[in-house]
Amino acid sequence: MSRKIGFEKAVVAIIDEDTEQIVKDADKGLSADGLFTIDAKSSLGVLTAAITGLAPTATKVYGSDQNVDVIQQGSGNVSATLGANDIPADILYKLAGMKKDATSGGYYQDTATKPPKATLLLMSHNSKGMPIYFALYKGTFGPEEVTLNTNTETPQLQTDSITFSALNRFLDKRIFGSFTVDPSGATKDEDTVLKDVFQGYASSEQ
Repeated sequence: MSRKIGFEKAVVAIIDEDTEQIVKDADKGLSADGLFTIDAKSSLGVLTAAITGLAPTATKVYGSDQNVDVIQQGSGNVSATLGANDIPADILYKLAGMKKDATSGGYYQDTATKPPKATLLLMSHNSKGMPIYFALYKGTFGPEEVTLNTNTETPQLQTDSITFSALNRFLDKRIFGSFTVDPSGATKDEDTVLKDVFQGYASSEQ
């Protein structure tokens, strides 16, 4: 895998449980076109991201008093952690499946809370400055843990950190994908990536 320089943004969407299409609704989904970009403009910037568990468990096969094979297929227990400075509360709560109270306007978690299925895309750059994308096609976000610290001589800032547990997409069994944009190749631009990762995505230029 090529060298990765920086972390520019993440794109998330809620997807329909059955069709796996992005939910294009500002109330039921994350926006009118289904996508929400976590970047400097919307969330004061992303900070860190780590995708783990890609390697499947290796099972050694023995015969004739020796190790004759290794069974290693698919992926492991894939998950990702995503950190940002200030993701809007409405986005965090929707991704966690929390409900909004019509009277108070607050969000709550109860015994029936179930996070919706979602899709996650991360963007970095390679050593040539070309965008690199890392996709987790389907999964769920857990609710963010809350930690509060008293201010001292300096304000105590608590950034956002959320965890994504990946599943395979029913459509094609994909779990993880990686793309490097090259205008002369198959991945010509970001739209190519978005159409592959987010089912139902329509370019704003269409």
